[in-house]
Amino acid sequence: YSIGWSVIENNPSHLPLMVFFLAVFFALFAVAPFLILRGARSLPASFFIAFPIVNAASTWVALMVLYGVKGQHAGRPWVTLALAGGCFLMAAARRRPAILSSTNVGLAIFFVTVAVPLEFDGTAVTLCWWGESLALVVLARARADAVLRFFATAVLTVAGFSLLLDWMAGTPQPLAVVTNMHFATNLAGAAVFAIVTRLSLGGGPDRAFGSWTYLASFSTIAFS
Repeated sequence: YSIGWSVIENNPSHLPLMVFFLAVFFALFAVAPFLILRGARSLPASFFIAFPIVNAASTWVALMVLYGVKGQHAGRPWVTLALAGGCFLMAAARRRPAILSSTNVGLAIFFVTVAVPLEFDGTAVTLCWWGESLALVVLARARADAVLRFFATAVLTVAGFSLLLDWMAGTPQPLAVVTNMHFATNLAGAAVFAIVTRLSLGGGPDRAFGSWTYLASFSTIAFS
């Protein structure tokens, strides 16, 4: 439907109507797994992973195409955040099966993370990712949620690599500390790693990616 509309119609004045229909299609396909569960005793776990991902990814790509025309780029981060909100709602609507809820949570966090570089650039992106990762770690600790902890680790890793790329780029910075955003970003990163290390202590023997031990080790090394 999206491709057909873009090729045949492609009228910017009809953009709100197109976005509305995309939202309807996304919602219909999002609730499809819940409806299927009523008539099926069991389905492979891969279905509850692949189906929401394909639905959300195709909707996001269609939205990026629609907002890719001249004069509409400013809407990209906002529709991406709206899509993240939709995924969060689907995750909260029903906790079972757990794999479906976890997939929707992961999609929501992914779209929030992607929305940042669509709105900002430079060190502002890294700073936003620091804040996002710290918020996820705090929530994971408060709720004892392994899923949130896993995705918090992923976002923290992305933020760390973003800072590393900033170092490698060697962008000239002003000498004045007050106006040196590179210094401020490094300072924020050090603070985040220190807080995450403190929150991750006493997490148990598990050292897999996303575990408290992994978070503590990664944050300690990165802080150093």
